Amino acid sequence: MLSELAGPQRHPKWGGVNLAATLTGWLRAAAAKEWLDRTTQEQSASVEKAFEAFLSATPPVADNLAQGTKTTVRRICEMDAQFDGCG
Repeated sequence: MLSELAGPQRHPKWGGVNLAATLTGWLRAAAAKEWLDRTTQEQSASVEKAFEAFLSATPPVADNLAQGTKTTVRRICEMDAQFDGCG
């Protein structure tokens, strides 16, 4: 699995690899694009589920959050799937 490359047993630079990055003048293979699109959708769904679980586990806080704040926190979770509060 590609995520294993970012593990502690590997060189720290692997943690900064962005397979979704685009390079000017380079074309992504169709199969790679399909995999990337599918993986991105799966990760987004996973982050969304973890975020909703986080809000459910802390109802007093969740009930008091304005919708704009919820949107901001959700975006933070999407940008950093490793965020402890979001799973």
